[in-house]
Amino acid sequence: MADATKLAVLHNQRTGRAHPSAGDLRMTDRLVSFCATMGIEVIDHLITAGKDVYSFQEQGRIDEPPSAFAIKQKISKKLNEYFM
Repeated sequence: MADATKLAVLHNQRTGRAHPSAGDLRMTDRLVSFCATMGIEVIDHLITAGKDVYSFQEQGRIDEPPSAFAIKQKISKKLNEYFM
């Protein structure tokens, strides 16, 4: 991903339904946050099942990525809570 600025994720859903699982939701949230720390925007996560497609972006599930500064502040706060 050298010099990447945007990322799209695609996977097929083995259940036969193009709908995110709880794990898909958690993974997408984590991926968006992680990529933001590297200056990479996750533009969409698509789930396919047969001919059906679910788009996180179209469903409003991918928000504006948090700034790297906001993420670093959150991590710093958690570390302070842990060590205090």
